[in-house]
Amino acid sequence: DVPNFIESPDGYEVAIQQFYNREGGGKEGERSVVKMKVDESYIISEKYNGMICILRGKSPRGDFGHVVVARYFAASASDEKFEMLHDPHPDGTFLDVS
Repeated sequence: DVPNFIESPDGYEVAIQQFYNREGGGKEGERSVVKMKVDESYIISEKYNGMICILRGKSPRGDFGHVVVARYFAASASDEKFEMLHDPHPDGTFLDVS
């Protein structure tokens, strides 16, 4: 079962990392979760091109955050995008892009 990462006493970032390692996504102690702020002025490193990530943004259901699973693509520094892969919320509306 996937835990509610927000409820973890260790914090959501640690909980995500522990879940990832436990499910075979990385070796114990290996850094496999990288947190970065993405906005218009930020260019993501080429080494992340094609990687799957947890993308946080505004929920389409209200004034609060929401996360989805996405894949990062960069055809060039000026052409970056995220392909939405999975929304854990049942309505599947992903993130508010307005």
